[in-house]
Amino acid sequence: MTEQTETLPILLLKAREKAIGYVRPVLSDLDLTEQQWRVLRTLHELETTTTHTLAEKSCILGPSLSRILTKLDTDGIIIRKPSPTDNRVVNIKLSSKGKRLHQQVLKKLQRPYSQFNEDYGKAKVEKLNTLLRQFVG
Repeated sequence: MTEQTETLPILLLKAREKAIGYVRPVLSDLDLTEQQWRVLRTLHELETTTTHTLAEKSCILGPSLSRILTKLDTDGIIIRKPSPTDNRVVNIKLSSKGKRLHQQVLKKLQRPYSQFNEDYGKAKVEKLNTLLRQFVG
């Protein structure tokens, strides 16, 4: 194993922390965790999905996702309904309140996202996004 291969996971974790540092204060002000925000973003993109797909797309393990969904459901942010074709499957989507919250968060994140691009250069950020998309397949 090369030194570069060994350090790649650490570099990726450090990069994640650096990037999330821009959005963490906004999420905190809105009483949202990073994981809750990932669920909101994913549900916004997919509109309606299953728990399994949501866990995969939001990169959250099942037990953690279960707790997050319970909180979001209790807060009226999501709607969970059994699948009409298979009662073992639960379909999840954003409620109207969840859609409004998603828009509110996006609006408040515009400034930190702009600052991130300004601090690191938009071209570098775009290139990094491209490389990471290729890397994760």
